Amino acid sequence: MVSLMLDIESYGEGRDAVVVQVGIVGFDWNWTSISPSLQFNDVASISARDLTLKVNIDPFDAQRYGLKVSEKTMAWWGQQIAENPSLEAGLTADRLPFHVAMNKLCEFLKRHRDLPIWSHLSYDMVTLADSFRAAGVSIPWMWRNTRDIRTLQALVPGHIAQAIQGATRAEWRQGHDALNDAGRQANYVRGLHAY
Repeated sequence: MVSLMLDIESYGEGRDAVVVQVGIVGFDWNWTSISPSLQFNDVASISARDLTLKVNIDPFDAQRYGLKVSEKTMAWWGQQIAENPSLEAGLTADRLPFHVAMNKLCEFLKRHRDLPIWSHLSYDMVTLADSFRAAGVSIPWMWRNTRDIRTLQALVPGHIAQAIQGATRAEWRQGHDALNDAGRQANYVRGLHAY
């Protein structure tokens, strides 16, 4: 069964945070794996390329819609970028105006409306839903199709979950890129589910 994994990067901590990047990766529970270069490692994955999207959002434009930037989060991003300067280019390349980005995401997610969407449900989906509302764009997923990574994680013994998470983190070294993180998280939930 095909599912989507969604991840966001934001400049805040609350539901009203400015979302600066959204990454979505399609995956199937039966595929061997998804590699960090987003090369899908089996024949069935050809259709998965149509299930991958990365959107960078202009944070200044998002603030005009009432979304917030946290000084604490910006200080954290400053540290991350100091350690890995390529992060900044990844977050700032091809930024779209807020409303354009929300419409692009809405169109993509509506096309795949029947697929389950995995994420860190209590933050990523809630924050993105509030971004859609701020833009005046309808929420494009069906509530019954949202899935939470942490709920699945809680069903697996802690030491097993930690080992699976460690293996996916070692393979996917570059963090804080929503598309990369979505691919890593897809492999993680597949590992948890296989347990």
